[in-house]
Amino acid sequence: MTIRIFAIDMDGTCLNSRNRIDPETIVMLYRAKQAGIEIVPTTGRSLSCLPHQLLPLTDLYRYIISSNGAVITDTETGKDIYNALLDRTTASSIIRKSMCAGLAAAAHIDHRYYVQGLHLKLMGSFIYGKDARKSIVVKDLRNTIMRKSSDVEELQFFFLNQQARLRTGKALLSFPHVYAPLDQKYVEIFSADAGKGKAFTFLQNMLSIDRNESACIGDGENDIHMFHHSGLKFAMGNGHPELKKRADIVVKDNSHGGVVQALHILLHLNNVTDD
Repeated sequence: MTIRIFAIDMDGTCLNSRNRIDPETIVMLYRAKQAGIEIVPTTGRSLSCLPHQLLPLTDLYRYIISSNGAVITDTETGKDIYNALLDRTTASSIIRKSMCAGLAAAAHIDHRYYVQGLHLKLMGSFIYGKDARKSIVVKDLRNTIMRKSSDVEELQFFFLNQQARLRTGKALLSFPHVYAPLDQKYVEIFSADAGKGKAFTFLQNMLSIDRNESACIGDGENDIHMFHHSGLKFAMGNGHPELKKRADIVVKDNSHGGVVQALHILLHLNNVTDD
C-alpha cells in the first residue's frame, strides 16, 4: 500500500492540549511531504483562524479543507475550488429558533469568523490564543448574515447551560438538510452537502488519487464523516469513542505524539526508512 494523500484534523489532533503544534510533528509532516504525500490540513475552523504555526509553512501544503468541509481552498492560487454552503435564510432561521439565554453564537462567512458579543471573542482568545485574534465581533449575528452577499460556511453554538442545548436540539429538528453533531457543550452546523469526507473525496478525484491511497487522522465526532471517505483511518488516543471503533489504527493522544506515530506508519508503508 502506498499513501499519496493525508488529511489531518487540527484541534485535538495536530494541536496538542496547549493548542500548539509540536516541533517534531512539523518535522515529520515535511518528511511525509518529501516522500510524495499530499498534506491536507482539515479543520472545523474558518480559514482565517488556521493555526498560526501553519501559516508560514506554505511549502508544506497546497490545499486546505476548512469549516468542516464546507470549503476547499487552493493556497497557490488563493481561490476556493469547492463550496458546500448553508444558505443565509436557513442560517438566520436556525439562529432565530435557537437563540436564548445561555447560547453563544458564531458563524464562518467568506473565510472569516464572526462572533456575537465581545465575551465570545475573549473566551476564544483565552482558549486559542493567537489563533483567535482575527475573529470579528458583531452585535447581531443574524443581521450580519443577512447583510452579507455570501452564504454561510458554518454556524457554531456554544451552550452555557442545559436549556440552551435542549432548545437548539429541538430547533434543529426543523432543518433536516443540515448536519449538526450535537455535543454537550457546543454544536457545529453546516450544510448536509458539506462534510470533511465529501471534501476529501473531491480532492482525491481532482488529483486522481484512489481511495486506497488516502489516509486521514482525527479525534472528534465530526471526523467520522472523513473516515467514510478514506482508505487508512487513524484515531487519536484522546478521540471520541465512536471514532476509535471505526479506526484502523488508534495512536497516542495529542500531547504524546499521536500524529508523529501515524506519520511514521505512513512512511513505512511508502517504504521510507527512519533516519
